[in-house]
Amino acid sequence: MTKVHKPWLTQEDLELFLGGGILDVLPHATEHEVGGGDLLAFADIPGFGDWLDQEVKEASHVKHASITVGNTGLHILDTNASHDLIIKPGSDLTADRILTLTTGNVARTITLSGNPTLNDWFDQGVKQADSPTFVKATLSQATGTAPLTVASTTMVTNLNADRLHNVAIAGLTVGHVLKATGAAAIAFQANNLGGLADVTLGSLEEGETIVYDQATSKWIDAWGIDYDNPRLVYKFYTDFFSAQDDTNDPWVGAALGLGTSGASTGQADHPGIIRFTSAATIGTGYRFMTATNCIKMGGAEHSEFCFQTGPNVTSCLIRLGYQDSNSATTPVDGVWIDIAATVLKGRTSNNSVRSTTGTTYAPLIVSTWYRAKIAVNSDATEVVFTLYNEAGAQLWSDTLAANIPTGRATGHGMVAHVGANVVRTLIDLDMMIATRAGYITR
Repeated sequence: MTKVHKPWLTQEDLELFLGGGILDVLPHATEHEVGGGDLLAFADIPGFGDWLDQEVKEASHVKHASITVGNTGLHILDTNASHDLIIKPGSDLTADRILTLTTGNVARTITLSGNPTLNDWFDQGVKQADSPTFVKATLSQATGTAPLTVASTTMVTNLNADRLHNVAIAGLTVGHVLKATGAAAIAFQANNLGGLADVTLGSLEEGETIVYDQATSKWIDAWGIDYDNPRLVYKFYTDFFSAQDDTNDPWVGAALGLGTSGASTGQADHPGIIRFTSAATIGTGYRFMTATNCIKMGGAEHSEFCFQTGPNVTSCLIRLGYQDSNSATTPVDGVWIDIAATVLKGRTSNNSVRSTTGTTYAPLIVSTWYRAKIAVNSDATEVVFTLYNEAGAQLWSDTLAANIPTGRATGHGMVAHVGANVVRTLIDLDMMIATRAGYITR
């Protein structure tokens, strides 16, 4: 006969087959006598059916509604069961808190190589293949060390920054571009751009570019200047420090009828101003032009003018840009800014077939400085006309893709005259630029 103490089990939860011996489960309990091989039932043990409703052996998968352990009581064996990973909270809680791990319906792995502190940091992907957007990024570095390196075999566009300084560019191939975007100009300080040492390439307006030509190891800016070899580019510029007709090469001044020109007093930020005036006869005024057939329009032509109109603009007619007419006659071939009194627009003409921008800018404020820009794209399929105020803010822009005189000869400059028998101060010019933003083979 074998003696067995009461275990903490009921008949419903466990049937225990005893082959002999004593099972000392519950000391001081009432004893039951069973024979070897007898099946023991514990239905007469009150209360134990509410305690255990599952196996609790070492190999069992035990489930509880909740369990509380000591601060360092949660131990998980490592990969070879030689040590424990102890998980413990590091805060003194004032109430019960919940740590939620959301994996989605997939297996996940968290790898920690440091001690991260997360505080709502990530709301987007920041992997190598991602394109994150940040409100602001500050790059700190030791003196002489580039804070940003662009290593790319593709075009780098939309490089949005207020200022780039000591930027290292690596791996760009022929024709790759850094392009300015946004309303604010970007100033490129070229300490490490293609070998240029401490050369400021200038402020780029929206859409303008600097291009690195790896074949010649040259950087060229939006006006096509490589700072080394004028044989490869052309850029003509005058600041009108002299009002003489023949001292602002390659432009030459000449009167239309009895129109006149003369130096005007320089102003803050406007050194060198020349003023053009009509006589009291229709068609009179002044021109400042190159030869009317010296430029064969082929693409990448750029031009800028800094100007202000006179105090009374009634009947004033002005053309600024590429044109093959140096008189009041409308150009046969050209791409120009057209000003009639206070209304400004863009125009193209290809063998006398003409187009006008769908929008205009009006009114131009008299005696107020503006900057007008003409930019022909690289294959001469589109022209962008843009107007800026004196501070450099864009006021207006429009495009034309029709009647660009590709392959036809034209000149460049300014023509101003009156459309009535009145004397007018037609226009003040502070600056005039003509260039091609690309290399010339010669």
